[in-house]
Amino acid sequence: MDKTIKTVRENPLAAEPLGRLLIKFAIPSVLSMLVDALYNIVDQIFIGRGVGYLGIAATTVTFPFVTILLSIATLLGIGGSVYTSMNLGAGKEAEAEKTLGTVFTLSVAIGILFTVICLTFLKPLALAFGATKGAQGSLSYVLDYAPIILLGAPFSMAAIALSSMARACGSPILAMGCFLVGAVINLVLDPIYIFGL
Repeated sequence: MDKTIKTVRENPLAAEPLGRLLIKFAIPSVLSMLVDALYNIVDQIFIGRGVGYLGIAATTVTFPFVTILLSIATLLGIGGSVYTSMNLGAGKEAEAEKTLGTVFTLSVAIGILFTVICLTFLKPLALAFGATKGAQGSLSYVLDYAPIILLGAPFSMAAIALSSMARACGSPILAMGCFLVGAVINLVLDPIYIFGL
């Protein structure tokens, strides 16, 4: 009985009314998506002003790498969060914690593998994604920009997957906070790196 009371106190998904849970979880999720969209808009503004149209072309060509990364991380995060929720609902906290560790390990491992493969075949992949050669082409910009994005892939994948896991454990504010911190850091560092460095 004490274990049931402890679970209800720690995880609101076990006891709060559905309407309240929808508001509590939907608002942070929507705000996270809004922040992510603003994050991309701010990037494009700074790149357009600081680098020009070839810089924007480079980010556009690099975006398929990001999309693949996001899809794998979302797959791991959603799958892991569903399994975690099922285990928490059944009172199997040890199995839920094991799932968290597995999702984190897989995210980092797949992120490293993804980075290695993409960096190994960066030029042909960039050309396949639409980079153009020549003095006025975007290829050289992509070859400068994409490795920076790819080196962050293990961290990005882990963050995205773990944000889904945080929601499953009853912490939507934590997941939103991580997105907000990333967006604020991006907003501060964009002008420093693009204009200053």
